[in-house]
Amino acid sequence: MTGCAAPQTGQSSGQESLLKRTFASDDPCADTARNWGLVVGTVLGGVIGKQLGDGKAAAVLGGAALGALAGGLIGADMDHKRCELSKIAKQYNLDVAFVKVDPQGDSTAGGATGTAGSTGGAGTQGMSMSLRDNNGDSAQFATNSDQLTPRAIEYFTAIAREYANVNPPAGLTDPVKIAAWRKTMSTRRLLLVGHTDDTGSSRWNADLSERRAKVVAAFMKTQGVPAASLYFQGAGEGYPVADNSTPEGRSQNRRVEFVEIYGEDNFRQFIEARKPRYEFYRSSTLASASEQSADSAPTSNKAAATPTRHHTGKTTAPASVAAVKPAPANASISGSPAKAAAPSPTAGGLPANVINFGGQPLTPQLATVNLGMVRQQDSGFKLIDKAYADTPFLARCDQDRPRVIGSVKALKDDREYTTNQHLQGLYGTTWHDEVNGHLIVLNKLSVLQDGTTPANPPELKVYTNYNPDKRTTAKPKWQSSPAVNTYQGSNGILYRVFAGGSQGMQCLDILFPSNGGFEAKSGKLVYGLPGALYVADFHPKMLK
Repeated sequence: MTGCAAPQTGQSSGQESLLKRTFASDDPCADTARNWGLVVGTVLGGVIGKQLGDGKAAAVLGGAALGALAGGLIGADMDHKRCELSKIAKQYNLDVAFVKVDPQGDSTAGGATGTAGSTGGAGTQGMSMSLRDNNGDSAQFATNSDQLTPRAIEYFTAIAREYANVNPPAGLTDPVKIAAWRKTMSTRRLLLVGHTDDTGSSRWNADLSERRAKVVAAFMKTQGVPAASLYFQGAGEGYPVADNSTPEGRSQNRRVEFVEIYGEDNFRQFIEARKPRYEFYRSSTLASASEQSADSAPTSNKAAATPTRHHTGKTTAPASVAAVKPAPANASISGSPAKAAAPSPTAGGLPANVINFGGQPLTPQLATVNLGMVRQQDSGFKLIDKAYADTPFLARCDQDRPRVIGSVKALKDDREYTTNQHLQGLYGTTWHDEVNGHLIVLNKLSVLQDGTTPANPPELKVYTNYNPDKRTTAKPKWQSSPAVNTYQGSNGILYRVFAGGSQGMQCLDILFPSNGGFEAKSGKLVYGLPGALYVADFHPKMLK
């Protein structure tokens, strides 16, 4: 918009400054969201008016006027709230960050710390505020508890009053505009999200963050925020905004987030479109007891029973494999192979509870599934597209662990806010492949539309020394309902199964095409034999 200005006249810099003040001001009390709301509302309103009015000028103009009014009202409310909340943060020494929220799920751009900035942007339908107490985690909640401290009660009271205020702005006297204001406010949804770092048990992190988010949501209700508009979620470690490998990053990730969105459809689309920041995930083997945060349960990083966001399930207790040495956690894709104590034993020389899948000693190259690059969610019109982010440790399942992300729930009845859209070909389907004579079957495999949420734990079955001629009477050697993570990259959907060591099987990585199909693009099976980890190719096909 400013590229055609003549640099020598200084006009370009002046226009850039004007655009920044109008649409991207760093001043938390600027009218940036209102200005964006007017522009976007006018455009969208005009489009809708044209469609409904069969292109007639009056309909287009009327739609544009209504769109501008609604967009301006939303933007004005966000601008006012951001300004007042910034004052509260300064008063109580709170670290806050404001970012716009749009239906495409963009609520993390700009990070979670620093000074309050602009929420303006194309397609803006709400605002997210991330909050941390600079006096430390224990200044907000009692350690390992969902009990608010007296200090936290004081500033949450001030914050709640801002969200509870739904009166028309001062000076708004036009009955039509007041009616539009009240209608807009009636569509507001307020989601309280609890976040933790990734130390300790992932299940504990999700549970504790959910209890805390619910406490804050319930407190908002006592201060006048309508219960019907309140939702809460325990995201645990699932949506980090900083590197968990440093104390500073872990501190930034422990936060409470207020997500305010207007419109039921926008709220649902936001929940479906959110993407975890994979680049901030780290291997669970990197976390040590010395890194436990004050809010982490004193437990080890054991596989959690339920990695899914919307459903729960039970994981069968795995059988242990003695003397299995895991690959080093810091091995890179180009690093040295994991040391093997001995060549792959023959099937006759194995313990009774261990299956030989005929693979090779694990190396980073052999164990890697090429997920590609992870693109951060675009959020409508952008002058510059967001870059792809690399996810080095995610390439190997033996360096990951189940990530538990709690579901969004309504405060009024504790019911999950579920979504039912699934990826093509990944809705209750069955996949199978034969590896070294052993048939591996995954039943009820389902992934939600966001590409990052398994809808339920699958059924994992292994038939040793499988004979197709006896398939009608074959019985599995063992079966379980394992934990699963899913990741979306430029090359497809990575479906990661944590077998937990049963019969030597540690984990499986399956790369499915994003647009459906009857055959996985690639896959790896990591399993343990006495002394080392091994890897075999796993290339399942859908059972038609």
